[in-house]
Amino acid sequence: MTMRRAMILAVAVLATATAMTAQETPKWLRKSAISPDGNKVAFCYKGDIFTVDAKGGRALQITTNQAYDSDPIWTPDGKKIVFSSYRAGSKDIFITSAEGGTPKRLTDYPGNETPLCVLDGGRVLFQASIQQDALYGGFPGSPQIWQVDENSGRPQLVTSLPIMAISANSNGEVIYEDYKGYEDPLRKHHQSSVTRDIWLYKPAGAQGERFRITGDGTFTKLTSFVGEDRNPVFAADGKTYYYISEADGTLNVYRASTDNPGQVAQLTRFKDNPVRFLSVAGNGTLCFSWNGDLYTMKEGSEPQKLDITVAKDETENDVEYLTFSSGASSMAVSPDGKEIAVVIRGDVFVTSADYKTTKRITNTPEQERNVSFSKDGRELYYSSERNGHWGIYKTSLTDKKEKRFTYATKFKEELVTSENETCFQPVVSPDGKWVAFLRDRTELVIKSTKDGKEKSLLKGVNYSYADGDQEFEWSPDSKYLLSNYQINGGWNNSDIALIDIESGEITNLTQSGYSDGNFKWALKG
Repeated sequence: MTMRRAMILAVAVLATATAMTAQETPKWLRKSAISPDGNKVAFCYKGDIFTVDAKGGRALQITTNQAYDSDPIWTPDGKKIVFSSYRAGSKDIFITSAEGGTPKRLTDYPGNETPLCVLDGGRVLFQASIQQDALYGGFPGSPQIWQVDENSGRPQLVTSLPIMAISANSNGEVIYEDYKGYEDPLRKHHQSSVTRDIWLYKPAGAQGERFRITGDGTFTKLTSFVGEDRNPVFAADGKTYYYISEADGTLNVYRASTDNPGQVAQLTRFKDNPVRFLSVAGNGTLCFSWNGDLYTMKEGSEPQKLDITVAKDETENDVEYLTFSSGASSMAVSPDGKEIAVVIRGDVFVTSADYKTTKRITNTPEQERNVSFSKDGRELYYSSERNGHWGIYKTSLTDKKEKRFTYATKFKEELVTSENETCFQPVVSPDGKWVAFLRDRTELVIKSTKDGKEKSLLKGVNYSYADGDQEFEWSPDSKYLLSNYQINGGWNNSDIALIDIESGEITNLTQSGYSDGNFKWALKG
């Protein structure tokens, strides 16, 4: 074989491998929705909308815009797909042919509109934060449910009642997932006062062109499990409904009826990972996502995984060079003032204070926060979430000839805190002998930078409501720490404490009866 023929063959093999890669069954197909006739499934993948045969196969790409498209829902006749998109700058609702084409924009409010269901006649019910009903007495700021018609412009308010998912039958009755308070919608296995339940709403009279949920109708709670009951969908008979619940410890599919909601049947028994994005066709075929794959299912049979191939051009470059003049979430200046460490988009960078040179220190899929230099400037401390666990890390210059991170060719990273501890927010003392940090969110700890010995200075006093709400600061002589202190007034009436790191003595400096914070040392301590 000649060299020229060998090179041609290698290029051909590479091209074939690339084409095969583009066709492979992808993971994490999201926001699935089965068509009303049960023949096709719409889903979101890499920010575009696709459809595929309900038995699997090669997917048809419906949208190609570089903006993020999601939340596909079929119209009742199966001819069109409603979806959300950021292509106009904010999250708006669009509608397009189920075969693809140019979408039509239905909403243009800055309210993060998300489509929830489509009624007969092309009326789209969507969630958005536009304006609550003046008579609504619930917690302000929660989104409302609105209606918009495909051929008319102005949305109409359906209800200010907080609703996360909704399904309507032909009688105008509604089953919905309630919203009691903020919680991460993807959180698993929690049982708290804000876990969702399924409710039935029956209107007092026939629903007109303007769909409404008002106090004139009746509300019935259908589920009573203390954990999550979510994503209800009506079957074709308008009485049977399906939903996902953590009743067995993992989100699985269940069936019940509005006539007898206490008689519940569990249809799937997945373990470890939750079922998401449940929908049902008119012929009773269920569709959902589990562990990144799409499944269909008929009652009485096992779930069938869909083997799907996607041929999609890459719309983003492998490497993108960006210039940032804002957006740093954390910053620290080196002791000699020559370098500045910043956290940009979750990674640590060090830039020169005098020149335009910048060195990237971390390049991880996890998040980094809270940078702090050592006294000699050769070590950089920060917190990072690795493998789902927060810890304090340190990157050090390893070549004694190199004095700055900005121009360093060699450095190493190591974990400073124990692997089984949750720690973040490191701050090195001015004398460089200690690094202070938070353990288990509220325990204030100092650790020797020389021998690693630790001292716990404040524990069991403060309460953390959100990351970054705990304050502490070293004194210029490194003998004391100022800290927020909730021993008397609780989290909403925090005082300021002075902590002697040698004796551990704590002195409450304020005791004002009000919330005190944003403290700074002055006059050299």
